[in-house]
Amino acid sequence: MKSPFSLILILMMLAVIYPASAQYAPPAGYNTGYNTGYDTGYDTGYDTGYDTGYNTGYDTGYDTDYYTDHNADYTCWQCPVCGFTIGLTSAEADSIDPYDLCPICYSAYAGSFIPVDCSENMNSQEREDVSISGGKEDSLDRTAPIAPIPYRPDKRSGNDTAPVRDELSPRGKILMVLPPDQYQEEELNVPRNHFQSAGYQVQLASKGVKTATGMDGEKTEVDLELDEVNLSEYIAVVFVGGEGIYSDELHKDPGYQNLARSALREKKIVAAICLGPWILADAGLLQGKRATASDTDHIKSKGAIVADEMVVQDGMIITASGPDASQEFARTVLAALEASSSTADSLDLSQEPDQ
Repeated sequence: MKSPFSLILILMMLAVIYPASAQYAPPAGYNTGYNTGYDTGYDTGYDTGYDTGYNTGYDTGYDTDYYTDHNADYTCWQCPVCGFTIGLTSAEADSIDPYDLCPICYSAYAGSFIPVDCSENMNSQEREDVSISGGKEDSLDRTAPIAPIPYRPDKRSGNDTAPVRDELSPRGKILMVLPPDQYQEEELNVPRNHFQSAGYQVQLASKGVKTATGMDGEKTEVDLELDEVNLSEYIAVVFVGGEGIYSDELHKDPGYQNLARSALREKKIVAAICLGPWILADAGLLQGKRATASDTDHIKSKGAIVADEMVVQDGMIITASGPDASQEFARTVLAALEASSSTADSLDLSQEPDQ
């Protein structure tokens, strides 16, 4: 029988040979798997939870704060035609040219935009930098809330290039005269949109066609033949330019010349752009008058005083150099109509009999 001392000695030797930790050690790979799983799970859970909570809270707080702050600083304005809405500071609103067109539908002046409630008309997911004149910036500094709404016209003319209003205008009618072929599209569409947005009705006249064709292939329905025009219905006659004036020699056409002469004789605003002034020149209307055109040699040979300007007004006659002048040309015509209307109103009032 072994003594207690011998038993203790045997147990001590076994402990050295087989440590207690070895008896209870986990399988190989346990620690690696445990640590990897713990780290992955913890990181994924933490990141997912943090991101979800952070982003939700940030977005909600940002949008709320953004509109709370901007409602105090901005006023929102909406296009009456297409619904485009823009937020502007008072300084920005004061700096807007009232004759700038809506950058979405190009059918309404900035001056005709309607003030609306920002909180009901702005979409925080659609903010972007858009200027009222149509330019877009790449900057991420969103200085104004924007909620553009796509233009969905009920009716368009030609090949979907220019919106047309159906309603009759109380402000009067403007006659735009086109070459039957090869008219300049911008010189038709930009002024027409300006005139319509300002509240005028526009009708188109040409010779020998029901559908006029532009230089770039645009098709536009013509309202009436040149010889069907009743000038008493119009307050202005505008001659649209284009290569067709030169190729068809419309400046020599008696019908176009007589229309220009008659309009001026009846004290209408007579305007022409690009090669359109050639018609006025051959009709004898530019003799001694300041004028311009895309090719000024011809009007100079007919007695015009050529001015180095994009748009020139001399009395009731307005001329412009080409498509790049289309907006200024339209504004000048509108300003002349407003001036003549004010003068006419003053004359009417001065001629009223005393009560």
